[in-house]
Amino acid sequence: MTGWLNKLNYMHKLTLSSMLSSLLAVLTVLTIVVVITFNAARNDLVENLQTTASLLGASANASISLKDPAYANNALNTLVNQNHVIEAKIFTPGNQAENESSVVASYKNDLLFNQSDISPQLKFNPAKQDPLISQNEILISEPVFNGNQVIASISILASLQPLYDRLKLIVLFSLLALAMATLISFVIWRSTQQTWARPFVKFSRAIQYVIQEKDYSKRIKVTTKDDLGEMISGFNTLMTQIQAAQLKLKNQQATLEYEVEARTEELTRANRKLISEVAERSKTEINLSKLSRAVAQAEESVIITDNEGKIEYVNPSFEKITGYKKSQAIGSNASLLRSDYHDDDFYNDLWDTLARGKVYKGVFINSRPDGNEYHFEQSITPMRNQHGMITHFVATGRDISERIQNEEALQFMAHHDALTSLPNRSLLSDRIERALARAKRERTEVAIMFIDLDGFKMANDMYGHEAGDVVLKSVASRLRSTIRSQDTVARLSGDEFAVMIEDLQNVSDAGIVARKILDSLALPHEHGNEEIFVTASIGISIFPGDGKNARVLLKHADQAMYQAKFKGKARYSFYSKKINANETQRMQKEQALIRAVKEKQFVLHYQPLMHTDQKSVHGVEALIRWQHPQEGIVMPDEFIPSLEDSEMINEVGAWVMEEACLQLAKWHQSGHDNLVMSINVSPRQFNDKNFLNYLINALQVSGIPHQTLEIEITERAFLALNNKTLRILQKISDLGVRLAVDDFGMGHSSLSYISKLPINTLKIDRSFIRDLAHSQENAKIVSALIGLGERLDISVTAEGVETVEQLMLLEDLKCTFAQGWLFSKAMSPGDFENWVPGSTTQRLSKLEMV
Repeated sequence: MTGWLNKLNYMHKLTLSSMLSSLLAVLTVLTIVVVITFNAARNDLVENLQTTASLLGASANASISLKDPAYANNALNTLVNQNHVIEAKIFTPGNQAENESSVVASYKNDLLFNQSDISPQLKFNPAKQDPLISQNEILISEPVFNGNQVIASISILASLQPLYDRLKLIVLFSLLALAMATLISFVIWRSTQQTWARPFVKFSRAIQYVIQEKDYSKRIKVTTKDDLGEMISGFNTLMTQIQAAQLKLKNQQATLEYEVEARTEELTRANRKLISEVAERSKTEINLSKLSRAVAQAEESVIITDNEGKIEYVNPSFEKITGYKKSQAIGSNASLLRSDYHDDDFYNDLWDTLARGKVYKGVFINSRPDGNEYHFEQSITPMRNQHGMITHFVATGRDISERIQNEEALQFMAHHDALTSLPNRSLLSDRIERALARAKRERTEVAIMFIDLDGFKMANDMYGHEAGDVVLKSVASRLRSTIRSQDTVARLSGDEFAVMIEDLQNVSDAGIVARKILDSLALPHEHGNEEIFVTASIGISIFPGDGKNARVLLKHADQAMYQAKFKGKARYSFYSKKINANETQRMQKEQALIRAVKEKQFVLHYQPLMHTDQKSVHGVEALIRWQHPQEGIVMPDEFIPSLEDSEMINEVGAWVMEEACLQLAKWHQSGHDNLVMSINVSPRQFNDKNFLNYLINALQVSGIPHQTLEIEITERAFLALNNKTLRILQKISDLGVRLAVDDFGMGHSSLSYISKLPINTLKIDRSFIRDLAHSQENAKIVSALIGLGERLDISVTAEGVETVEQLMLLEDLKCTFAQGWLFSKAMSPGDFENWVPGSTTQRLSKLEMV
């Protein structure tokens, strides 16, 4: 084996080594892929069956509690969509043997059902068991709890045959790939041996022979037409030329020796004559040499033509600037530099100026041989003879394309937005004024739209500035595609855009365009794997009714935009005098809110959180109120959005945390040491780099036990959190502070987030509690959510409890906590202290009256 390898040349060894290495790598990768794919598929199947058993267990809990077996059978029948499931049963305790009397519900896939080794294990199991996996099947068994009591168990038997079928396909394709790789590698190796190596070795030996023997008659037969064939042809040609040159040199040497002798005598005589002329010509030659070097080394292009434009001389700079070689230019007409940019009148004016003997100066847009155009600043001077006749023209010039491009770029940058390339406010104002002048002459109308993105600041904070830039570019693109080419889209600043619609025949047409823009911008913007949603609020002003110039029209459109935001966002609004008054009121309210933050005009009220079984107070939720000097108490819905938009929410949020913790510390000292405090946190606060510092400071200043504080975030905001914020949530949990998901159950939750993150409390949205007593569907949903909380060891709170009937149903469903007006509205600290001692008695007396 070693002897055979030693006979191979270097190229063969390198190719063979690469081929074998590639085959080994392919075989290794294919083996790893097969093993990993099968294990991952089997683990995914086990995890899927366990998740399915947990969810069906929750449904079984509700079915057994409501004594409705049909609901459990319906739940099991959903397994028909999982074609790998063979059989599933729900058992109740009592008789441990598998018989009909202990089965609550069952499901069987007739297509897969057969006798198996582990099917007898489908029986009641009071404790959670590890999955039982045989060669062809998997058995999952999960207990069903009602509180701490096991009331049933669910078993699911599934087939592994689909995984084996998939594995067979993967192995088959892997073997085919390996065979194909082996065949290709062998063909490449043989081709290299036959085609590349042999001619190369032969060529190398021929060169060594010529070097050693100095024999230039050596020739090599050309057998290929590739690069090696060209090299061999060149070698043969070179040998032929060297032989011819050797013969020619010998002949020339003999002739030269004869002529040298004859010329020596002649040159001696001529030399005497030249010596007398040298002195005369030396001065002239020096001057001409200086002039020649100056022209040749000049950075500017120099062209000399006859009086008809035929080129007689060009310097090296001409070749560099124009792209034409000297051999191409000499003898050609200067018109070969022309492009199609200038018309005949331009060149007629040029020749008229030169014909009068005057110098012509101008900027030409010429064309290079490859068709590229360039700006050429040129000066053409007529040359006269001793009789005053024009005999030649001398043209000097330079390429100023870069300067022109820089000027155009600066002009563009001065009037366009750098990110979106849209016109900026300055260019928009200029275009508006021009459009207004045309509209005035033609008696038409012009619409100005002021567009502000809703939710952009939050998206920018959550996903980062890079994602924000992607959204802004996407918005710009959609705006361009929505309007006509003769209209204008501009970016004013940040997330503010403007649109000008010219030649408006009907005011209602502006509304149609605005609706198209809203629909276009409502679609998601993609950034990597993320879908970012923003909407827009649009204000519209119309020329001439709403203003006579660009400044007023933009101002009124801006005011109309704020009116659209006030009405609920994601809509458009036309300007009116009433809107002007509203804008003034809005600005006054913003100033008042700034003053409120500065002067700390906020107070906290507290709503009780009750035990549903004991009817005793578990804790309170801190709710902020604005104590307005003139208007009195202002509810948070009226000022929290403004705080979030202006980022004052961070300062106010820090105050809320410290104030609530200090109040809880006072209640603990007065004997209510079991109370817990819930605080609502806006998603914007998580983007504040000092948020954790504010929280730690509140805990240290108050000295309360960390586990008595609970941070609440809404379910919708919970889903929009980014990786950075998720890390903050984990750090909050590490501090011992509890986390709650508010408004839970509205259909937006991600079970994977809830199971992976340190969530301690789920607060069921009040919309499910409102019709709990009259809607069986709502009762089932609430029961399932409570069961989910039990399975995940998460406490559950029902929000919006207003009747005793709702409370009693929640008790029956084993809901731990309740909150709502049945117990009390939010109260001041003093009112809460007076309310707490009698709260238990009051709740019990109400229940006795039912």
